[in-house]
Amino acid sequence: MTAAPVCYGLVLEGAPVWGRLEELIGVASGQTDWPRVTMECVAPGPGDPQKAYFDDRRADLPCLFGGWLSADRESMTATFAREPEPGAELLAHPGLAGVGVLFARWLGRAAFHGGLVLGADGAFGVLGPKGAGKTTTLAMLAQAGYTVLSDDLTVVADGMAFGGPRVLDLRPDAASRVHAELRTVSVRGRHRRRMTLLAGPIQVPICGWIYLQVGREVTAHPVPPADRLARLGQHLAHSLVTPSAVDFLSLGTLPAWSVTRPLAWDVVPKLVEVIGGLIGASR
Repeated sequence: MTAAPVCYGLVLEGAPVWGRLEELIGVASGQTDWPRVTMECVAPGPGDPQKAYFDDRRADLPCLFGGWLSADRESMTATFAREPEPGAELLAHPGLAGVGVLFARWLGRAAFHGGLVLGADGAFGVLGPKGAGKTTTLAMLAQAGYTVLSDDLTVVADGMAFGGPRVLDLRPDAASRVHAELRTVSVRGRHRRRMTLLAGPIQVPICGWIYLQVGREVTAHPVPPADRLARLGQHLAHSLVTPSAVDFLSLGTLPAWSVTRPLAWDVVPKLVEVIGGLIGASR
């Protein structure tokens, strides 16, 4: 059976996938039942889009690293137009996040802005507002021995969460606290330090949600069932993504916890301990 590069519940094909990018995403042997998306990188041309566009068949969106991402639902293609062409480092993140969001919308999947960590019985989404420390928390969980499945995007369908690229991009101050081999990448004119994650499962059941927020101390409180659906809706990855009502209601019934943390490094061991207890995972 042929190995297939996979990411966000998609089988990826096309020239940009093979080589370095393949090393930064998941690989499944004989995974043929997932939708297949063919990727291409081209130089900009006179026919490139001039403004963002999206409907039920086609999308043209500006890339965070410059240029445009054009995707077509019928042909199942995703084309990056940029000069110079984006390399594997940029395609892995944030390039593939755009592909994941668009095809999640067209395939009726749910997509949320946040990461995934593996627990004892499945995956837990790690969500929160900007500045709550989602990526830093995931990096510290990974460093402590937990399996992080994705960073910036969580895609779910039929109760299953899909793995993302095997990278975490950290701000320099956060990266200085990580004891791992890091590489420097430049996105949106800013430098990030990239942590490579260990391989993990390409799909697992979704078991619950952890909502990070800034507070005076590390605490964890269950989100009341009556508040779970509204809380989850605040973290949809993009206004373009409208998951099916049945799936969204199901995801909104899963156990959820609100975890507060000060923005201080000395609380990280306590934070990792608390989250580890919630997800029931062994290291």
